[in-house]
Amino acid sequence: MASKRPRFPFQPDLFGFIAGALSGEKKNPEPPSFDRLPSLRSEKKETSRRTDLPRTIDLDGTSVSYLLHRSSRRTIGFVIDESGLRVTAPKRSAIHTIENALIEKRKWILDKLDYYRNRRLAKPAPLHWQDGTVFPYLGRELTLHLEKSATLRPVFRLDENSLAIRLSPENPVTVADHLKKWLKTQARKIFTGRLQLYAEKMNVRFDSFGLSGAHTRWGSCSAKRHIRLNWRLVHCDMSLIDYVVIHELAHLSEMNHSPRFWAIVKKWYSDPAKARKTLQDLSPVLFSLFAETD
Repeated sequence: MASKRPRFPFQPDLFGFIAGALSGEKKNPEPPSFDRLPSLRSEKKETSRRTDLPRTIDLDGTSVSYLLHRSSRRTIGFVIDESGLRVTAPKRSAIHTIENALIEKRKWILDKLDYYRNRRLAKPAPLHWQDGTVFPYLGRELTLHLEKSATLRPVFRLDENSLAIRLSPENPVTVADHLKKWLKTQARKIFTGRLQLYAEKMNVRFDSFGLSGAHTRWGSCSAKRHIRLNWRLVHCDMSLIDYVVIHELAHLSEMNHSPRFWAIVKKWYSDPAKARKTLQDLSPVLFSLFAETD
């Protein structure tokens, strides 16, 4: 029998689960060509690749590497994720103009790089998906129960505090794969409902929706009005799901993070800063519940 994890029926208690995982404390028992001239299109792609130049800059005594990408955009933009800093600048921008922009944003850049560096160091081991494993679902704690079945097709039964899976010993698919598929199915149903609800309230229209498996983003919205939400949000309570839904729907009106954008978000979600901080704190564990190969 697996030892019990701290209970977290509500979202705040999820931090007990996070703290245990980050400390390394184990909560479950051990046993988851053709020779031809290039086309104009290929030349264009090659030219685009050559514009991605690795550079370094000194920011408050810290040597920071970044990738510089030239584009037709009219302003200088920064993106930081687990792979590092990427700068996109207009084709005619001088290097000193780009570096001045980096220096002006140095505190934000250094803080973001530290955040992703610490997240990599704090990344806990994946869970062992077996009978008695405890995991978060919609902000509450569920205990996994595995039951034997004579049929190969798995059967799921969700109760208030547990999820039972009836599986045949002959089924070649792992428990982790079955569970991930079930979680994605629930995520699609829940997210679709919340998107439709808030799109109507906010008087906006999205053209399509899909699930994302990204490890650095909770959601995205494209200029083609396509919204993607990370399926792992299904581990969080509905309030955090709603925040990401509202955030992405707000991009249908403002494809940026300007004051106008945040005014839209705050109209429908009272404390977006708190939600963003909560998601940042939860990310290391929620992105690590399943092994990379699961």
